[in-house]
Amino acid sequence: MKPRLVLTADIGNTTTGFGLFQDEKLVWRDHLPTDARRSAAATADWLRAGLAGRSCDPAATEFGRPALASVVPAATAAVQTALAGIAGKDPILADWRSVGLDMAVEQPETVGADRLVCALAAYESYAGPLAVIDLGTATTLSVVDARGCFIGGMISPGLQTAACALHHLAAQLPLIGWTAAQLPPLELSAPPPDVPLIGTSTAACMKSGIIRGTAAMIDGLTDQIEAQMAARLNRIITGGLAGLVLPFCRSYLHHEPDLLLKGLLILSLRGVTS
Repeated sequence: MKPRLVLTADIGNTTTGFGLFQDEKLVWRDHLPTDARRSAAATADWLRAGLAGRSCDPAATEFGRPALASVVPAATAAVQTALAGIAGKDPILADWRSVGLDMAVEQPETVGADRLVCALAAYESYAGPLAVIDLGTATTLSVVDARGCFIGGMISPGLQTAACALHHLAAQLPLIGWTAAQLPPLELSAPPPDVPLIGTSTAACMKSGIIRGTAAMIDGLTDQIEAQMAARLNRIITGGLAGLVLPFCRSYLHHEPDLLLKGLLILSLRGVTS
């Protein structure tokens, strides 16, 4: 029997996201800055407060096995302990073995758990061949073929990472950045007016190069992958900064903001149905 509630967690380089699924539907999500110094007790207290806002009493609720993906080893143990304390079960830790995709890459153990979990969720929803573009601290592109085999991809600097690097390495370039409140709504059919193609100030030139440049990279690389594979490619975009780039992409991309959490749910439910 499938559990009614499943807790999931994604420890990224910048933020740690949490999700609560009820009857396989995501009903709560929130995030904290990733901090390897944060204790398991502090994380558990924060989680309990969030769950209480959903009228969810962990002590009186039957949880399924939690699932966790981490790319920050130093922060993993505390979150594992917090999830186990709330759910009463040890979390599944995502890696290339637990995700279960066939791997056609060198050193599969070095592939980020976030990339693998997103690839799994995308393949379950869209089938291959496909490319998952994840816009976070790094911009990653992960490719799965028609047989469900993870065959590799690309990694490049994320938008904020690129902006910080330019500021720190070039003496006269300002620090620019974006917050969630500044991201354009995804229903916009035209590019946001504050990112002109040809910038007329240094900051505007940087924004155009970083944001529009990332969009052009996504279009160009996925077109090249599609040509190399000689098959129509499903293109999926996710990550916290997807809304900033998506309006500038020419190709059609399926936007899946909760792709990683959905992949973690799949891992949790596998332990019930297998």
